[in-house]
Amino acid sequence: MKPLKRIVSALLAAVCAAGLLCSHTAAAERAPLSGDVNADGTVTAADAALLADYLTAEKSLAAPASADLNADGILNAADLTLLKRQILTPHRADALMQRPLDALSPSMPATGAVRVLTVLVSFPDCAHPASVTPEQVAANCFGPAAPESAAYPTESISAYYARASHGRLTLEGDVYAYTAQNESKSYIGLSGKFFTEIFKALDETVDFTRYDSDGDGCVDAVIVAVPDALGQTDWLPSTGTYSEKLTFDGMRIDTRSFGAADITKAAAFNSTWTHELGHAMGLPDYYKYVNTESGVFGLNGDAGWELMDDAAGDLSAFSKLLLGWYRPSEVQIYTGGTQTFELPCAQTAPGCVVIPRTAPAASGEPMDWLSEYFVLDYQSAAGNNAASLRNNTQRTLFRSGGLRILHGEATVCQGILHPELKWSNFGRYYDKHNDKQRVLRLVNEAEGGGFFTAGDTVTGSISGFSWYDADGSQTVSAGVKIHVDSITDDRCTVTISPAASQSQ
Repeated sequence: MKPLKRIVSALLAAVCAAGLLCSHTAAAERAPLSGDVNADGTVTAADAALLADYLTAEKSLAAPASADLNADGILNAADLTLLKRQILTPHRADALMQRPLDALSPSMPATGAVRVLTVLVSFPDCAHPASVTPEQVAANCFGPAAPESAAYPTESISAYYARASHGRLTLEGDVYAYTAQNESKSYIGLSGKFFTEIFKALDETVDFTRYDSDGDGCVDAVIVAVPDALGQTDWLPSTGTYSEKLTFDGMRIDTRSFGAADITKAAAFNSTWTHELGHAMGLPDYYKYVNTESGVFGLNGDAGWELMDDAAGDLSAFSKLLLGWYRPSEVQIYTGGTQTFELPCAQTAPGCVVIPRTAPAASGEPMDWLSEYFVLDYQSAAGNNAASLRNNTQRTLFRSGGLRILHGEATVCQGILHPELKWSNFGRYYDKHNDKQRVLRLVNEAEGGGFFTAGDTVTGSISGFSWYDADGSQTVSAGVKIHVDSITDDRCTVTISPAASQSQ
């Protein structure tokens, strides 16, 4: 069994500020292309960042005409919103599939350029170490990839997500420090009061519109880190909703990630918030909240490492599908008969194979990703799977990878307050005994949770390779078998055929 690294995350959070870490750039000269603020001939996230800096610096009268997207003669947040939409629309339409988790209305976009607001909150009775500055935290959280770093692969949140998304999510961020007005114990159980105090303090110096990359009027993501010395009994890292009906610079704040984290250990600090930002994008926890058996994780064994389970390891193909990180051409769907597929190494290139329970009714009809299906991905012990950091020491997750098969059940239902993944933790239908439907299960877990390698054949005799029945048990034949034909450094070849074609 894997060593315990994550405990249940409930829903809480917090925020506070002082000291903006960002540089303001002078506006570019006039450009004929609407939205081309920096006059480089293209409209990209760099133009949106430059316009945001302009508005913050109150230089709108001298800004280029190309920044006035609604042509009303005034530069304001409305122009910034239009520019962000102009950038995002072609990006999504160009190639990537739409994020299925949009059905849950998560606040943080999963593609494009996203800026994260981070706040280090201290208290009169408990403070973050003065030796670690907001500038250092900003460099640690949002710095470039550094494979040689002792903190790799969580040397930075930005670098982790750049690798996981194959460059389709670009994270930037600013870090502030704030000291709360009262001692820490006075805020326990009063999250609304705590967050409101922080946001109001930030509002004096921060332009919240900088953190709305998709122009929906809502801050994408806020991280609030309190001192690790407070412990996680009352300050467990978690992601939830700021329920107060307040706006800051006209922006709503919906999702916030909050909790105790040790800023002196960069890798562990980044691991915590990398996992929580997964929630901000709509992903659920895959580990079990209630344990009636020895395994405390949702996915055990070498093949079970996943960011939303262990806060370590790469995101699985199932997660990447739900986040919309694939192009349609990168997702191969089994449609019947005998078919052979080539899978790239997931740490090198995007790609997966899907076996749907219900095939699309007609050729060319889109797949319903909010349904039940198997996902095949080829994992290696590289990239985001290279190691986990415990007590700031690198530990190998596994030494050799192979084919992984995941059983996903992404049906959405109406929850008490909003739409939710029907079988997610804390959901209305969640089976606390862990015997029935879960959002994600690992095929082969009962056999140790290992990878499948060249020559292996997966049939109905393998644990978890069955569909759920009406009662929620895995008893319905998958109807197919999978043969692992070959595995090389960068390719895994598999053949899927009807189960009846060979004995099981």
